[in-house]
Amino acid sequence: MSSNPRPIFAACLSGDVEVVRANLFDRDEQMPEGYTPLSLAVSAGHSAVVRLLLREGVNVNASDGQGVTALMHAAMHGYAELIDLLLLHGAKAMQLQHDGRAAPGLAALFGRPAALGAFLRVDPELLSAVDGRGRTLLHWAVASQHLVTLKYLLGRWGAATLLEVPDAAGDAPLHVCRGPEDVLLLLYHCGPQPPSLSARNHAGHTAAEAASAAGCNEVATLLRAAGGEGGCGEGGCAEDGCGKAAPSSWLETRAGSAQMTPLFSFLRTSRARVPPARVPRGAWCHALRGGALLRGGALIGPPLLFCASPAAGLRECLAYVLLLLLGGVLRS
Repeated sequence: MSSNPRPIFAACLSGDVEVVRANLFDRDEQMPEGYTPLSLAVSAGHSAVVRLLLREGVNVNASDGQGVTALMHAAMHGYAELIDLLLLHGAKAMQLQHDGRAAPGLAALFGRPAALGAFLRVDPELLSAVDGRGRTLLHWAVASQHLVTLKYLLGRWGAATLLEVPDAAGDAPLHVCRGPEDVLLLLYHCGPQPPSLSARNHAGHTAAEAASAAGCNEVATLLRAAGGEGGCGEGGCAEDGCGKAAPSSWLETRAGSAQMTPLFSFLRTSRARVPPARVPRGAWCHALRGGALLRGGALIGPPLLFCASPAAGLRECLAYVLLLLLGGVLRS
């Protein structure tokens, strides 16, 4: 920052609308690092300042020295309301920063499901869009290790269709999985069929080998065993006579345990999903269906109404007779 910074920068960070309004002639200026008043206001979450700047026609797609735009700041912070505003004013969702990532992918990587919802409601096609690294939102959600974000993409937007999509390095989403175990379980069981365990990336690695190369030995052991390979690890051993549960069986039995039911309950296509049990009707419902409550009320009602009004009691008796006739027709 220069020794004499423009007042609009500090005002955007603090949310001082009046100072920003008084310095709108500097609305498209940039700090030495490339930050604009809009990106500062967005990163600080000051929606009133953001609205003012957008009304004044600022360059909504201006980027800083790393290629980061105001929309990317909103995505990383999870500001769904500001994402809506920026997209409405022409922000480019798939504009790339210098490392090849785009705003929707940043929302997935930083574990911001509300921000993802803002993007996908505006354009559902962003689900399968690829960024400069060839990655989809599912890649970044798996890399984030954020279970809620992954569940949201799979359950709300059907991201299981992207399980076999490779990125620019040939990595499918399973290749970038580094845990935790619930993320691996969800990724392995989210569809009617498990993702390919034998697919290799451009380096020649399977998902298990990629996890091992990254030092995630527990994930590598489970994936090797699920693919029919042997080897011991914390999950168990696939060799006969070891006495421990095999990791391959862990991936199946753990998914079928009662504790895991909520993990898959929202996934209609998951083979591990347990459909909710039907709740039998209560006795009161059957009594109502049989007309017992109606008959009981009709028996008590006429005497009470006769005491108050003979005419009303007569009308009640006629209604009772009609109900009995109607009930007989329905039962026949």
